[in-house]
Amino acid sequence: MINRTKTIASHILGITLFILSEQIYLQMLGAHSPYTLLIIFYTLDIVFFYLLIGKVLPDISDRNKPSFRKYITIPITILFYAAVLCLIGIAYISIIAQKNLFTHISRQNIFLCLWRSTYVFAISMIYHLIMERFRQIKEENILLKERSEAMRTKNELEIALLKSQLNPHLLFNGFNFIYKQLISKDPDTAKTVLLLSEMAEYSLSDKRQTDLVTLDEDIENIKRYIRFHQELNNYKLQINFADELTQAIKSTALPPLLFLNFVENVFKHGSFNTEAEPAMIAFYREGKNLVFKTSNKILETQNKRSKGIGLSNTRQRLNHYFPNNYELKTQSVNKTYHLILSIRLWNSAATW
Repeated sequence: MINRTKTIASHILGITLFILSEQIYLQMLGAHSPYTLLIIFYTLDIVFFYLLIGKVLPDISDRNKPSFRKYITIPITILFYAAVLCLIGIAYISIIAQKNLFTHISRQNIFLCLWRSTYVFAISMIYHLIMERFRQIKEENILLKERSEAMRTKNELEIALLKSQLNPHLLFNGFNFIYKQLISKDPDTAKTVLLLSEMAEYSLSDKRQTDLVTLDEDIENIKRYIRFHQELNNYKLQINFADELTQAIKSTALPPLLFLNFVENVFKHGSFNTEAEPAMIAFYREGKNLVFKTSNKILETQNKRSKGIGLSNTRQRLNHYFPNNYELKTQSVNKTYHLILSIRLWNSAATW
């Protein structure tokens, strides 16, 4: 509303300054015209100006319109307004002088009308070009801001990923040493350490530098994570893992560690010690979308699910890599937490 008011005020000021400057110039030349005729002509000029900048000039500037139409429109528009000016001027003089209409048609009058029409057209064109340039600069600034924001978000995500890799990096060599010390003394514990070592190795793999891994690699890492927790709990955890994807689908490239935080939350907040209420983790395809789904009974000591840095980073990464192409739904029903992540990865719903 404020911008609209400013625009109207600036137009009124511009029109006023234009009329005043033109009249001062004409007074200096000694030219005089009846005020009634001036009001009529300036009103026509204003109407013609807004008709040009609102309809005619945008059509002429449209690159999708045929060139010949543009070249024809300009002279036709100028001639049309010149004819209107001539007819109005001659009609006014005829009424005042009470003489025949056609006795006032002269080459000088026709030339003045053509000049006035061309003059107003030129002013309108200059105004239109200036406003178009301002519009382009505004769009370029918006695009530049969006690119800068996207780059900043990408850098933040990369930093977050590097931070998440820091602790595994420091522990990786330690894992290998501990594994070698335990393999002969306590094979079960050594197996658990090996799983930790493999997960650390996956997080630090050179492939992380490319920002992409296959879906199959990420799923295998999740399986290692599940086995790790099963090892810690003597395989007493009731958890169902379903992988309904074909090998062709699992060759799809994705950002790494995209689903792991959701799986971590299942173990962190879930209760799944009874066969009747197992936790569930599943991957499947639904039309054009890859669907990842989890569900688990909520621990009675958990009043609400925490919102940690890991989950926040995952949401940021989803927004960065799949803007407007994913849907994340969560809900709690009968003390059971459900999560469904659907990502559109394919243009066709055909079966692989």
